[in-house]
Amino acid sequence: MPLGKLSLRLGIALAAMPASLLLAGLLHSDYLLGLFVPALVLAILYWIDLHAALGEADSDAPGVRAACRTLAVPGLVIGLWLSALPIFAAVDACRAARTGSLAQAGFSPGALVFLALALVCGVLLIRGAWRRATGRSVGLSWFHVTFDDTHVHLDVHPPGRPAWQDTFPWSAIVRVCFKDEGPYASDGLYIFTTLRPESFVIPTEADGGDALFVALFERGYFPDEVFRQAISSTDGGFYCWPTLEREAGAR
Repeated sequence: MPLGKLSLRLGIALAAMPASLLLAGLLHSDYLLGLFVPALVLAILYWIDLHAALGEADSDAPGVRAACRTLAVPGLVIGLWLSALPIFAAVDACRAARTGSLAQAGFSPGALVFLALALVCGVLLIRGAWRRATGRSVGLSWFHVTFDDTHVHLDVHPPGRPAWQDTFPWSAIVRVCFKDEGPYASDGLYIFTTLRPESFVIPTEADGGDALFVALFERGYFPDEVFRQAISSTDGGFYCWPTLEREAGAR
């Protein structure tokens, strides 16, 4: 997935956190406070995805390394704090009530849920700060894309459905389209070939999907200008080469 889209998801989640607190204060509604917790969880998960994607980026650019280190430090600190929060709360409760039960010590069910979420989120942040997965850490792990000098290979194992495999040669490609699906869904590659009238649909978040997208650009199936428009799109754009207008004009 493009780093810009991951950054957008993280930004939306971070903006939702203070927005939920502000709305709760203005409207005097405790229910709106409940939006803070899912926004916090989403922000943590998107932070993990972005940090992992930066860490796995096939680039030695100083900017990429610096961004990865910058994300690691606050993630580790916040993760340690979130993990320690329920532990300190339990210790205080035991000292105050002489009991190992947080509920008996006067904690409401909502407080217990928040402390449990804090512990889980803290562990996720600590894990994400140090993780360097060998494969893709985010995306559709059941959809695998590989390619060599002559062919592209698809090995798909969708959950709850029969697995399937397919392959097509680079030389059979006649058009490549990119569909932006917004910040919360995988973008799609639509590869049209001479083998069949319908396209091969490949999510960019598939294992190897981003690598295939770059390979299509490097092999000339996507011009530089169209490629840059596609990777920066977040508004549902649809980009093809050769363009549909170009084909209509040729006719």
